[in-house]
Amino acid sequence: MTKIDIISGFLGAGKTTLIKKLIEEGLKGQKVVLIENEFGEIGIDGGFLKESGIQINEMNSGCICCSLVGDFNTALKDVLEQYTPDRIIIEPSGVGKLSDVMKAVQKVVDAEENVVLNSHITVADAMRAKMYLKNFGEFYRNQVEFASAVILSRSQNVKEDKLEKAVALLRDINGKCPIVTTPWEELSGAQLLEVMEGENDFAKELMEARAKYLELITYARKVMPDLVLTSDVIIGFPGETEAEAMETVELVRQVEFDALFTFIFSPRPGTPAAKMDDPVPRSEKQKWFDTLCAVQNDISARLHARYVGQTLRVLVDGRTDDARWPLSARTAGGRLVHLVGDEDALGQYRQVRITDSNTWALFGEMV
Repeated sequence: MTKIDIISGFLGAGKTTLIKKLIEEGLKGQKVVLIENEFGEIGIDGGFLKESGIQINEMNSGCICCSLVGDFNTALKDVLEQYTPDRIIIEPSGVGKLSDVMKAVQKVVDAEENVVLNSHITVADAMRAKMYLKNFGEFYRNQVEFASAVILSRSQNVKEDKLEKAVALLRDINGKCPIVTTPWEELSGAQLLEVMEGENDFAKELMEARAKYLELITYARKVMPDLVLTSDVIIGFPGETEAEAMETVELVRQVEFDALFTFIFSPRPGTPAAKMDDPVPRSEKQKWFDTLCAVQNDISARLHARYVGQTLRVLVDGRTDDARWPLSARTAGGRLVHLVGDEDALGQYRQVRITDSNTWALFGEMV
């Protein structure tokens, strides 16, 4: 298994120092490849890396998070094939979007076996956080917003009140990730690595929550055999990958909801999500959405077909424009029923024998 770690940050933030510390103290015995690009920080000393058994693949074609994503993907695949490393460390350009680098890496991860995007951290200078946010705006905000952890450099040179303000500024951009304020001299490379890989614990928590959710669904259907289960699903939230979207589809397939209210994400002015970087085009999200709908439509059609031949108690609640089925009704579980019968039944409960079904409704006649 190859782990890929992205270490982002602006020029002079301390990425190189952090990488050296990780290699010396946290990654001993591992086969590591470091990928730099020419707009990143000054390269790590080659002599040190050779002594450590580290391979360097210099990216001289341009910024990996701009127009050369295709070249970067090729280079990353070549590294995987040539070196089969335990870990790849990517040090991208300072002035670039972390989300773009993550997207480029994720495309390779999705196409290759035994490769994971392990972490995507940002190194931020505690002395210059406010200045960088003011001067570089969108780029600096993106690096913080999409970081799985923010590691502050030079925190030992900052007074406590200024450090607190820097943390508050960063926390306002990313309220979920850990922010390391301890001076690096007081931390080992192994401890820093634990912080970087903390996202794996979150992924584990999500998997445990998923398993518990499925267990609850099984229990609910056992004690309530007639349970009708629906939900709302949004596809294409900013930062969502195809692999993550397909995980949602797989969960829908496992749960077998009776019906879903499905949407493609659309930004709403004034919400935090509207400000998030959203690199996936609408056309790609539409493909994910179509896959989700196809799976759910098959499930709904199959579940509805089970009711054919049964007699159900329904509330007759309206008229339709279809002369074949002039009345509409709802079952106890909220299923839509189109039916034939006397209009005097409007607003009343009636017994209805189900004669047909499709993906969206049942059809029947009053008994």
